[in-house]
Amino acid sequence: MQTVLKFVLISQTVFVFISTVSVTDAPAAKSSAEKPSETHWLRRLFGQLVRKSRVAPAPDDEGDDTKKETLQEAHSHNADELVEVVTVSAPSEEDKEDLEKTEENDSSSNSSESLQPPPVWFGRFMTIAVNHSSTDLRFKLEALFMFKSVISQQNPEFADYNEKDAHEFLIIFLDQLRSVSLLLQEEAAVMGRIYTCPVEDNFMFKMENSRTCKRCGARSTREEDFISLSLKLVYGSSVQEMLKDYLMETDVYFRCDCGANTSGQQYIFETLPRVLILHLKRFRVAQLVLTEKLYYPVKLFRELVVSSRQGDSWYSLMSVISYIGWRKEGHYISDGLHPDVELDDPGDRWLTYNDSEVIEIQGASVCQEREKIAYVLFYQRQVRG
Repeated sequence: MQTVLKFVLISQTVFVFISTVSVTDAPAAKSSAEKPSETHWLRRLFGQLVRKSRVAPAPDDEGDDTKKETLQEAHSHNADELVEVVTVSAPSEEDKEDLEKTEENDSSSNSSESLQPPPVWFGRFMTIAVNHSSTDLRFKLEALFMFKSVISQQNPEFADYNEKDAHEFLIIFLDQLRSVSLLLQEEAAVMGRIYTCPVEDNFMFKMENSRTCKRCGARSTREEDFISLSLKLVYGSSVQEMLKDYLMETDVYFRCDCGANTSGQQYIFETLPRVLILHLKRFRVAQLVLTEKLYYPVKLFRELVVSSRQGDSWYSLMSVISYIGWRKEGHYISDGLHPDVELDDPGDRWLTYNDSEVIEIQGASVCQEREKIAYVLFYQRQVRG
């Protein structure tokens, strides 16, 4: 149960950005008085893509018992109904019926030739996102099982219910969401709309990777896309200091044409994201095979200054995913800015999500209490006049 519920911590953390998928009118589209709501357009957009991406199911494997371990009634939508989600405080009866009626569709898709297409898992994530405020806990749990089941078909390392890495899961999901951007743009254009990928709009940034020979000064550069940065833990350092270390030049082995073997490598931000995801490397390999967790304290300051070729930008901490426990026996919790307030909220209201328990907390307390367990940090760029 804990392994499944930790996935909702990620959806809670990034929901405010992922669910605001940008689908706007093309220049020749209808007037605002004539056009349906954004939710309606999203339903149509994802519905179109699901229908075009539909694959034939593989024959049912009666010997596969792994699908029967949890919630027999918690499973898939029909592809046409996948995105028919409802933005209300409680799910509709239709939503609940869709969740329960077609278990066979998932359990029959066991071969690599019948993996669910990306639009299917995204539609299931939208079910979670749009109904995030629902008070029906059973419905939400079933929706989580559905989402995990579909993601696992394309990423089998998440198929079981053992402890998994939350950062890895998050990056896989964001990469998959980005991978269907072109298809969604094409479908939106047919509908007279413009689709903008939320991953590229909110999380993606570019960095220049340069390498300079220590002997002759020969320099080469390449531009790379990033969704997050993984920072090496330094005992007692702040996030700002660890980011500075990441951006410093380091010596690497490289055979230059001049005969030298050492070059300096350095990363520089070309662009900056709306939300910067920083992953703290709390796990390291010890004695070749064992992985140990590092409880090094990290100073979690609320503000972060990031320099790029576009100038300096100020970021504010808005969410923290923390890992409590050891390598194989642990537990994820998430802290996030209260959804009803802004970054500069004078009341400093945050929420802590610990499985089904949600409590209010002060942001300052989060920074103090998560110093030794913070694992993934989300910083939102400030808009300054």
